[in-house]
Amino acid sequence: MPDSPHTIVCPDCRHVHESWNADTEYFGCSECASWFQKKDGRFVKLLRNAKATTSPVLEPGETGIIDGQEYRMMGFAQRNEPGQPERWQEYWLKDVLTGKTVWLSEYNGHWLFVQNIPETELTPELKKQLEEDKIAVYQNEDFELFTEYKAVYYHLSGEFPYDPTTEKAVVCREYIAPPLLLALENDQGDKDYSISRYMRPRDMKKAFNLKYYLPIREGVSPAQPFSRWFTSGEVIVTALIFCAIVFIAQYFYASNAMYKEVYSHVVQVNDSTVAKPIVSPSFEITGGVSNLEVSSYAILSNNWVEAAIDLVNEQTGEEKSFATGVEYYHGVDGGESWSEGSMGTKELLCTVEPGRYHMVVNLFKDQSVDGAELNIVLRQDVATWWNALWAMGIMAGFAAIVFAWENNFEKNRWYNSPFTTYTYDE
Repeated sequence: MPDSPHTIVCPDCRHVHESWNADTEYFGCSECASWFQKKDGRFVKLLRNAKATTSPVLEPGETGIIDGQEYRMMGFAQRNEPGQPERWQEYWLKDVLTGKTVWLSEYNGHWLFVQNIPETELTPELKKQLEEDKIAVYQNEDFELFTEYKAVYYHLSGEFPYDPTTEKAVVCREYIAPPLLLALENDQGDKDYSISRYMRPRDMKKAFNLKYYLPIREGVSPAQPFSRWFTSGEVIVTALIFCAIVFIAQYFYASNAMYKEVYSHVVQVNDSTVAKPIVSPSFEITGGVSNLEVSSYAILSNNWVEAAIDLVNEQTGEEKSFATGVEYYHGVDGGESWSEGSMGTKELLCTVEPGRYHMVVNLFKDQSVDGAELNIVLRQDVATWWNALWAMGIMAGFAAIVFAWENNFEKNRWYNSPFTTYTYDE
């Protein structure tokens, strides 16, 4: 049956505590930090702990729903490594209906939902791995040894079903496969095996309907997942598939491109034609919206020519302005021939609508040019790889950023682990 509320009065300081378990065997006073055991119906003091250094996020009696089960917070503890000032918080929770015991652990704003591993799953092989090996396999998941340390209880308050105090520090070993953590606590031969799952602060607030801020997360927790949505490996595989699809699509597009010549004209380049608009004959661009390649060619020697062109749609009056030019230089330096530039160039206009067009050409040239011919050719539906290469490059760059991001995340995770394989700059 569900527990009903009553009160426990501290025998030492007379502070009144709300209680939900009439069969409580161990009790800690949050006011004076005394620790009691029930004997012959009354609480007998065993020792006095230190007072808590931080207020608990959950108060005794608060309830929350985790994985569809309702739990009530019963007891609060602070623990630390012997001689170390850093402490973490643990909350003992009890299933309201079944009485099953679970825990919440919090350190630096990071939360773990902790449950005992069922006896049916505690195989001899798993026990041996958790006590001796650097890899433990549980539910077909490989867990890596992250740390081993000793822990003592600094503070205890509320109700507990057992006495967690011990004369010696408890030896702990933790293995991780984020968002999961396997742990062994060896209390002088009395061994507890648990499996934990990382909980985000928002999950905690939702579970217990908390309206206030939780402790701010600091650093990277051993069981904290890099992302709840993806891993760098998944992003890399997705990027490879994306690039393959883009490459194949572009290959078929290029194979079926028409490269249809829609206009070709030779313009004389001399002093009489420079800086004077030259209007070309009209020509047709048919089909759907496509790109338009403008090829320019001229025979030059150590000089240049350039054309500023307006492509005019005669139906709509819309203009597309661009420039094309040719420059070519060559010579001999120190007995070696050299050249720079080219006698031909190509420009690409995107999304050109079908229709009737003409060009307005304004020529410019080097002073030494006299009587050169600039050949201008327009081709419709020309395949270009630039868009495909840009798309593949952006996707590859994103995958590289995610990979570097996750690598740095993992490096920070393992920073305080004695078993890290990363190197750090001191």
